[in-house]
Amino acid sequence: MIAEIDGNTIKLYGTIWQGEAPYIIKQISSLLKSKSDLTIHLHTPGGSVIDGNLIFNELAKAKANITIVVDGLAASMGSILMLCGHTIKMAENAFVMIHAPSGSEYGNAKAFEQTAKVLRSMESSFLKKLSARTGKSDSEINDWMNGDNWFSAEEAKAEGLIDEILDPIMDDQSISAYGDKEVVAQLFTDKKFVAQLFAEYDAKQGEDGVSNREEPKEKKEKLKPTPDMKIEAKAIEALGLKPDATEAEINAAITKQSERNAELTAKLTQENDAKATKLVEEAVAAGKIPAADKDMWISDAKANYDSVKRMIALLPEKKNLSSREKPDTNNTVAQGREGWKMIDWMKKDLTGLHKMRDEDPEAYQALVDKK
Repeated sequence: MIAEIDGNTIKLYGTIWQGEAPYIIKQISSLLKSKSDLTIHLHTPGGSVIDGNLIFNELAKAKANITIVVDGLAASMGSILMLCGHTIKMAENAFVMIHAPSGSEYGNAKAFEQTAKVLRSMESSFLKKLSARTGKSDSEINDWMNGDNWFSAEEAKAEGLIDEILDPIMDDQSISAYGDKEVVAQLFTDKKFVAQLFAEYDAKQGEDGVSNREEPKEKKEKLKPTPDMKIEAKAIEALGLKPDATEAEINAAITKQSERNAELTAKLTQENDAKATKLVEEAVAAGKIPAADKDMWISDAKANYDSVKRMIALLPEKKNLSSREKPDTNNTVAQGREGWKMIDWMKKDLTGLHKMRDEDPEAYQALVDKK
């Protein structure tokens, strides 16, 4: 997830990756302490529940009055993260998606049972937050946990998930830039809204002592090339033409160069996509990423290859089932500590505990099962 700050506005966009919550919190913590009002723009497909909860808690304990604005999507953990807002707004074409937390596991039956227990606990937390926000019963919220449940802005408001639906709004400066009611009207289907927009603009201009905007009498024609237009000699040379090249030759050269640029862009995009796919597939093969999440990682890698590459490098490799059946007999991490319990390892040698988990999973599991 990317955190961008502008004044008292925070933009949180992207997947909530495992382990990145401390980074996000570091980026926004000073703003949470110094501002009395904050607006947080949210667009996320969700991600790590643990990291999402950490970000949620940081926002929830802030003294600032927080307004959440869902710009495009608040899905999965994102649908819970948006609930930290005192006021929740949503773009009219945005979506919310709610479902139960999911995860993957490898190992014996007890390992799967423990994962199921954690997932049920996460689901219970989701249910409480959604129920507190909407006032709906547990049974109604439980229905939202079955499968992927999508809500348009109107549906989200009807269910009590959000407070307000945002329509497109143009400020005075934007209106001045367009200057033509017909141009603005093309951008909005709500004619009443357009009329009100310009009426308010004209009134404000009058209050400021500035003459109201005059209606353009004639539409401006698009600039068209003419024989009198001149092109610098350097540009002609760059196109591979002679200084006395005709207009037809120049136009043909420009068209050809544009086609080359399009081909080059397509080639670079294809190479970037292939590189991103390879990066993620290798991470899946190494056990760093669950196969079920491959497409989501590939999508992010195509958008920001270097960032995803750094994130994958930080993820630990997981051994497959066959490697777990044959633990490393050369591991000596537990020698001389046979009497230690889990609490001893956690207090005295947490690094060694993690090493045991990775190198001798059977010994680690025995430690977990020890009463």
